[in-house]
Amino acid sequence: METLSKEPELSEKAKEYIFSSERSEDFKAFNAGEEKGYVRDHDAGFAKGAALGTIAVISTTTIAGLAYLKSKN
Repeated sequence: METLSKEPELSEKAKEYIFSSERSEDFKAFNAGEEKGYVRDHDAGFAKGAALGTIAVISTTTIAGLAYLKSKN
């Protein structure tokens, strides 16, 4: 797990082991699903972070604008 957190891509040795003819189709499908799930979760996490960042910037700008207008009166 530690290696996967640093290098999300599979190494050549790992690919050879997983996709060798000695492995069952279930084993190959499971590992392919795990990799797809990791990528999908990573993309979803990035999208959530970008959305929250955008909302934070808009909120801060709105509050600053309202404070400016209130102090102007």
